[in-house]
Amino acid sequence: MEEMEKIAYSIFSDVHGESEDSHPDVLLQMLRQREHVPRWVIGGDLYNVERGIAAKSLELMNYLRSHKEKIRRVRGNHDPEDDGFGIPTIQEYRFEVNRIKFCVKHGDEFDYWLHFISHPFVDAAIDTFCAVVKKTPSLNGLLPFFQKHLAKSLKRRAKQFATQDKVGIDVIICGHVHIPECVPGYVNTGGKKNLAILDVYKSGHMAFHVLNPQIHN
Repeated sequence: MEEMEKIAYSIFSDVHGESEDSHPDVLLQMLRQREHVPRWVIGGDLYNVERGIAAKSLELMNYLRSHKEKIRRVRGNHDPEDDGFGIPTIQEYRFEVNRIKFCVKHGDEFDYWLHFISHPFVDAAIDTFCAVVKKTPSLNGLLPFFQKHLAKSLKRRAKQFATQDKVGIDVIICGHVHIPECVPGYVNTGGKKNLAILDVYKSGHMAFHVLNPQIHN
């Protein structure tokens, strides 16, 4: 508890409360340990309003709603401006701790491909295609390859954005690609099956926690 009280911000993203593939129980456990952290930041894609909230995520969603006063919610590509959830969305969230400037964005604006496929019907088609690929052993390597390529491209574009920002960004934090990563100047908090939480301490130091759902199954 003493250690948790030194944390100023806890950041996570891509909860995807609509998905049966997510692990809300893991995230819920981690957030309960962070009850005393004054600010939680959700980096986008809380849930897809068109698909609704999966039964397995209801407890987590109600928990988040009950803590809405301390939550800042960045809008992801699956988040409308107002979905009636009770936590307004914002384009980005910036904060400074001990002279270190942080910026939280979902990351979809750094996704080159999204400009071509950002349409509900295309989105559904991609989900169907991914489901087929997962069930076809000979194609299993396609998705990880594409995800890694996308993650690498997103990181490059995000870091470029940070270095060119007029105000200055020391650490840019994204989600979107569901692959956790923490390197100097850039953090991706993953999501869905690959959850991660970034804790920013009052000193400005950071701790990155990748939550492996496999150990809970």
